[in-house]
Amino acid sequence: MHTLFASGQVEAIATPESVQGIDGLLANDVQMLTQIGFIAAGLGDTRQSSAIFAGLQALRPQRAFAWVGEATAWLNAGKPSEAVRCLGRFEGPPGQERDMVQAFLGLAMQLDGQGQASLRVLKAVAFQPVDPATEGMLLARQILGGHTLEDLNTPTPGAAGTFAKTP
Repeated sequence: MHTLFASGQVEAIATPESVQGIDGLLANDVQMLTQIGFIAAGLGDTRQSSAIFAGLQALRPQRAFAWVGEATAWLNAGKPSEAVRCLGRFEGPPGQERDMVQAFLGLAMQLDGQGQASLRVLKAVAFQPVDPATEGMLLARQILGGHTLEDLNTPTPGAAGTFAKTP
């Protein structure tokens, strides 16, 4: 066991030997591949990042990180419709992972010009009757600009598909 000191908190993390998964990869291997994938995504290198994240999606199909990583690459490459397509393939069960993917899907849809569809997805994630809120729920609320559900359900003339508050 190793101890990690980060932002004033102490967390215990297992040594690589103790976290080998059934697929033969160590947690550190998955983390390293994820980091390399995000570096490629940050550069908009969809060829490299898609290959890495496709492998991670196969290994961890119900975890959000690989799906969000691939979508990030498409967004950085200026191809939000591909990000929408990627995120739409996620089939994880309801919960924290799905909420995160749905929040990113709502963002990708907004960037793809699908304002009304984006709004529906983000509202469905952001205003679930779940306590405490998941990270995906909080992200969806941030993307919606801090609006309440009532704000979003009140039509604003000429603002279809946008989240900006009017003066």
